Amino acid sequence: MIRSKRDCIVQFKKIMIRFSMVLCIAACEPLPVTTGTDQPQTSVPSPTSQNQQRSYCHETDTYGRPIAIVCPPDQTPEFIASLQRAFAARRLYSGDISGTWTPATVRSMRDFQSARAITTQSPSVAMAQELGLLPIDRP
Repeated sequence: MIRSKRDCIVQFKKIMIRFSMVLCIAACEPLPVTTGTDQPQTSVPSPTSQNQQRSYCHETDTYGRPIAIVCPPDQTPEFIASLQRAFAARRLYSGDISGTWTPATVRSMRDFQSARAITTQSPSVAMAQELGLLPIDRP
């Protein structure tokens, strides 16, 4: 139940985030191919400004929506350490910068993503872009 103007604005922002993510995924990248596993994943090449190919994987969230995630091979110790530093700069992480998936790192990632209505178990591309870890693709 919405009780104040602030609650209304917060609710509206959450709805718009969900809507914009669905539109972006539907317009920019094809849906994942189901292979009979719990989490369908597919690599989709995405052009960069330097004519290199970058691929994103997809994971289905708790609502059954495909979400672009950082592919597991790209989740290097350097990427994870950068993620930990970005969370620490935002006071969401207070552990060591180890470059490994610690329980505190996973908790910080889930808290950050759930505040943005992203309910995947893996780091989403949207989160990595918002933290400045991945470039934002422009048409």
